Amino acid sequence: MQVTVIGAGGKMGTWFTKYFVRQKHRVFVYDTNKYALKKLKRLKVNLVDELKFTLMNSDIVIVCVPMNSIKRVLLQVSKYLMSDTTLIEISSIKHDVYNTLSNITHMYKLKPLCIHPLFGSGAKSMKDMKVALVPVIDGRAELRNAKNILKGASLITVDVKEHDKIIAVVLGLTHLNNIILAKIMSEERKPNRLKEIAGSTYRVQSLLTEGIMNDDPELFTSLLISNLYMKRYVRNFLETTHQLCNYILNENPRGLSKAYVKIKGKLSQQVNLEKSYETMYKVLKMLK
Repeated sequence: MQVTVIGAGGKMGTWFTKYFVRQKHRVFVYDTNKYALKKLKRLKVNLVDELKFTLMNSDIVIVCVPMNSIKRVLLQVSKYLMSDTTLIEISSIKHDVYNTLSNITHMYKLKPLCIHPLFGSGAKSMKDMKVALVPVIDGRAELRNAKNILKGASLITVDVKEHDKIIAVVLGLTHLNNIILAKIMSEERKPNRLKEIAGSTYRVQSLLTEGIMNDDPELFTSLLISNLYMKRYVRNFLETTHQLCNYILNENPRGLSKAYVKIKGKLSQQVNLEKSYETMYKVLKMLK
């Protein structure tokens, strides 16, 4: 098939370009940043300056642009597509782009795929990688199409509201936590000394923090600002942090201990904490 990747110069755009090349499709790439496309020249791809004709002849168009541009790009691209073209968007926050994709799908009779790759550009292949699929028009048909295009991916169907609510926790709060830790780590006079003396917990945490700090600033800010559910969780975060910090500043071990036991009790009803502890050490062993 003929596949056009818009935003091919970015991290995920480059990743999907390589993926479609490995799948033996005819791949056309476009990015407003022409310098970013230079790294793709060694691949068997076609660099595009004018999109109109390329879009008219594409079977699949995947849009991999920043979230603040996604709606505009979808609207611009869709008017040149033939009916039954698969139009894919991969944004991390869905509530706004979902409505746009739904409207243009009806208008131009397209095949929408509203997906969120739950992995980063460091993934080696699509095999067993989690991808969230948000149904737009016909969930079953879109799932079949996604399975055909995203070979080997582990597809998880989720509605738009649940997706954004979950992402507020699993991406929004984790990024918020880790940027705070990164700031403190960066202000230490001897940062390498931290790892030298640190035990298993810090080794795992610092690896996660440093990995997250590779994300683009635009992605970071969009995750925390654009998600409608984020404010609710941030208020909870601030309230809990304030309470726990007050126990520490007021030297109140009893209050801190009671809070810890209460939180641990609730969490243990949902997950096996002992198994998680064992898994952490297995991960550490793999990292040695």
